[in-house]
Amino acid sequence: MKKHLFLFVIVLCGLLMGCTSLSTRKNQETITVTTGQIKAQEQLSEDNDADFIYYRDVVYLFAPDTTIDFSVDQLEEIGEVESAYHDEVELTEISATKLDVGTNVFQLNDVDQLIIERDETFYVYEAIPEG
Repeated sequence: MKKHLFLFVIVLCGLLMGCTSLSTRKNQETITVTTGQIKAQEQLSEDNDADFIYYRDVVYLFAPDTTIDFSVDQLEEIGEVESAYHDEVELTEISATKLDVGTNVFQLNDVDQLIIERDETFYVYEAIPEG
């Protein structure tokens, strides 16, 4: 009889603990943070004035001293800046910290660089390497 009572108490405790944690989980919100978002936040924490483009979970930092040779017909337009960068930006969205919404963004053959045109001048943004 004592075995049955002990077993009943153990099963009852297990059920109560399982149901309690299940109902608690329903009320919790899942937050996903990507590597690119972490890199973007690091850039902003190091420099509030950081000038970067966030695109497809990659942070492209403005590289004012970088020059590359290309012709305009080599550029592939990937879109335009859709929003100012914020923590919950969509991965497919192009956002930037300093560029105006509507700024055209181009990519050359090299996937580690994005190029924008402003006032008939081209500017290079280089991807921050992972790791």
